[in-house]
Amino acid sequence: DIIGQRSAVNVMPGMWEMLGGLLKGITTVIIPAEIQKEPKEFAQFICQHKLSFLTLTPSLLRAMLQYDECTVWLASLRMVIVGGEPLSLQLYQQFRERLPHATLINDFGATEVNTILHSAFSPSQTLQEVNPAAGVPIANVKAYILDQSLQVLPPGVLGELYVGGHSLALGYYNNDQQNQNKFFIHPLLGRLYRTGDSGLLLPTGQIEMKGRMDGAVKINAFLVETAQIEQAILNCSGISKCAVI
Repeated sequence: DIIGQRSAVNVMPGMWEMLGGLLKGITTVIIPAEIQKEPKEFAQFICQHKLSFLTLTPSLLRAMLQYDECTVWLASLRMVIVGGEPLSLQLYQQFRERLPHATLINDFGATEVNTILHSAFSPSQTLQEVNPAAGVPIANVKAYILDQSLQVLPPGVLGELYVGGHSLALGYYNNDQQNQNKFFIHPLLGRLYRTGDSGLLLPTGQIEMKGRMDGAVKINAFLVETAQIEQAILNCSGISKCAVI
């Protein structure tokens, strides 16, 4: 394998991209930032260096798959991890058509705990077996769907995702108010973090994510509050009302 180091070391994927290669003695290629801004050049870079393991955002993957030559440029990829944005079924279908030999892993996480849920889609799986919005907690992470009274909900009932476990952050530095809002001790489940994401437990044991509960959206791995964007627009002269969708 040859790993592509795409992410900066101060974000979550950067840690496994860097340490994964070092701990296993696998060649790691650092991808220049200017290359990453051009999907076509990025795909050609993957071909040139024969990268087999790569982490991408869904939007960047979609941009590279639009080229007919991507089946040649990306042929060396054996495993691709996507995260930071929702993975659509349409993008998965496009990935499978273009790269029928590769495994796609969907990573759902939060900065406060790193990865929470993951799902791996191998080439042998049929389209009917794939649910891009669902995943299982990784080792050492506990995930629960709770109601407004912090009671555990049964399968099929929509609630909010709470997480705990060994990888949970200690809290936000010098932000006591946010710590009180997000971190707490549950009487039965221990210390938990409130994600603000809605979801439900499936009969298979997977958790299916249903989006944000607060109107926020994830863009290129950044959590963006739409209300803050609306406020910034309203601060402009000549605008009395607006809506960010």
